[in-house]
Amino acid sequence: MQCGSLSGAAKKLKISYQHAWTMIVEMNRLAPSPLVIMQRGGVNGGGTEISSYGRRILKEYRMIEIQVNKLVSQINVELNL
Repeated sequence: MQCGSLSGAAKKLKISYQHAWTMIVEMNRLAPSPLVIMQRGGVNGGGTEISSYGRRILKEYRMIEIQVNKLVSQINVELNL
């Protein structure tokens, strides 16, 4: 997802800015490295971006998601669903 700002991402996800902020802070706290880098606004403006570690985790998640979907499809075929 590329929105460039936390408020833009929150709007796209239809959640409040505060909820998005809280989720990012908690994810970053739980991860060994920050997943998302947030810079507060100001004269030059702020911004939010996925860190290189976050991109790696997202890539791995998407690969797992593909494998799970293939497995579910295979099981559905075997069960004639």
